[in-house]
Amino acid sequence: MDKNSPQTTTKRPILSLKSRPKGNTCTLSAPTPHTKPVTHPEPKGSDTVANQLAEWLSQQSNTWRNQHPLKLGIIQDIYVLLGDNSPYSKRVIHKTLRWHTSRTQYLRNVLQHSQRYGLDGQAAGEVTATQRLHAKNELNKRYQKPGQ
Repeated sequence: MDKNSPQTTTKRPILSLKSRPKGNTCTLSAPTPHTKPVTHPEPKGSDTVANQLAEWLSQQSNTWRNQHPLKLGIIQDIYVLLGDNSPYSKRVIHKTLRWHTSRTQYLRNVLQHSQRYGLDGQAAGEVTATQRLHAKNELNKRYQKPGQ
């Protein structure tokens, strides 16, 4: 546009909303209050399967059920117990074992017992001083008050 030319005012077309229906057309229902409080989120898929495996191992072994210190290399015994056609993945098996060995009662049992046990209940090694110290440190971390 030239500065000296007369300005013509042309309006740009405004968007038309003629096709929009009149009135309240919201199809969403009003929010309803929860009938029961939400306690915790649903576990993830592998968490559910790991819980099922832990329950199955509790049925198969008193050592597992009573949370006695497990022998080193117990994972191989778990693989043998499950067999070749196991429905559980390697990840789930390791997750289950990690959960089990990090439980408070398991760590307390590591402090109290001098022996480690296989899934069959037979003694299979000793709990070393280093392993006891680790269990004690883990328990202290859990029960230490903030700021201490």
